[in-house]
Amino acid sequence: METGRRVMLDSDISTYAQHPENQFYKPVTEQLKKLDPGQAVISVITLGELRYGIENAPFPEEILRALNEFLTVVTTLSLPKTCAQIYADTLGHLVKLSKERYNIPNLQIKDFKLRHNLNDIWIASHAIASNCMLITNNVKDFQDIPKLKFANWAKP
Repeated sequence: METGRRVMLDSDISTYAQHPENQFYKPVTEQLKKLDPGQAVISVITLGELRYGIENAPFPEEILRALNEFLTVVTTLSLPKTCAQIYADTLGHLVKLSKERYNIPNLQIKDFKLRHNLNDIWIASHAIASNCMLITNNVKDFQDIPKLKFANWAKP
């Protein structure tokens, strides 16, 4: 990774970093410790996903406490205006790719959503717009997105 380059943590990586009992906690937190303050960020979209997870958790107070502690070591970025065009271009690219790959010339967005998580496209677009490397364990969800640089810290 380029020295000083910010990294944007995807929701899965963010979750691993909050829970010591998770099998990926150690490799993720070891990588986080190598970063300078302010170098690790999350998208406001990721924050929304994490907060939604609290709503459905069996012990929401514990999860909220872990999230609040996590938010002291990462910065939450708002979406810049440039993200909207990157999202539109990326969505168009992925729809076209899906039409070709799955031989569905009249692919509708409702069908497309079955193959791609729209929040993931927003997070990827945000990482591109913010010149961040995206850190994710869901590599397959991001591999077809042009201009996106990503890495997986969940592998020991």
